[in-house]
Amino acid sequence: MHAIRNITITPEILKLIAEIDEFKGRWTVIETLAPEKLTNLRRIATIERGVIHPHRRSQAERRGG
Repeated sequence: MHAIRNITITPEILKLIAEIDEFKGRWTVIETLAPEKLTNLRRIATIERGVIHPHRRSQAERRGG
């Protein structure tokens, strides 16, 4: 690994780092959810996708699953 002697962290860089950290934190929470909650979230996402893009359906929806 290269030695970093002098680095300037601007507010913009710090904001980006915070956004990455927040995103990773969300995944950690999602991974710990109970299976029934994940199923419920999947159902809600499917319903919202149908509302936003009513003409688009997933392969599973076309198969009836």
